[in-house]
Amino acid sequence: KQWYQRRVRGGQGWAGMSALFSTMKMPIIVEKIFIDQVKTWLYPAIVHVYTPIKNASLAIARASSNLILSGDGQFDSPGHSAKYCVYTVMCHSTGRIIDFAIAQRTKLKAELEKAACKKLLLKFIGLGINGFSLVTDRHGGIRAMIRDEAIFSSLSHFFDIWHLAKSLGKELG
Repeated sequence: KQWYQRRVRGGQGWAGMSALFSTMKMPIIVEKIFIDQVKTWLYPAIVHVYTPIKNASLAIARASSNLILSGDGQFDSPGHSAKYCVYTVMCHSTGRIIDFAIAQRTKLKAELEKAACKKLLLKFIGLGINGFSLVTDRHGGIRAMIRDEAIFSSLSHFFDIWHLAKSLGKELG
């Protein structure tokens, strides 16, 4: 049962699950029942477990005086053809994911990673989480956004050491 839940949570949906079951020559429920089961049982269960954890993490972040967050974007496909970007922010002191935001290519023309990051940062500021340090990769759009937009002036922006060392290694040859 656990591998099945991981496949659905991992975004496989009906097509992926149907292909998997077909390959294993196993019967599977029809698509309508599959979708109904996911909507009725799986999604509410995820929300039921995730919401209190997220709220507790946000409360810790709000109460922290020296908050350091790390953010990074994950795309649904490699290269420049991605349709979605999930930007995730983690708190260094707790090691917990604070929140995530999804940007969709069809809804905007801007860079997906920058748009999802901005959505999260504005949410944090709206929740009263200000003056924190944000560690990201060397994304030029995020760097410029934090530097140039007045609403982000209370943030301190740093690059993570892995991406910094990687770019330095490329420059040195």
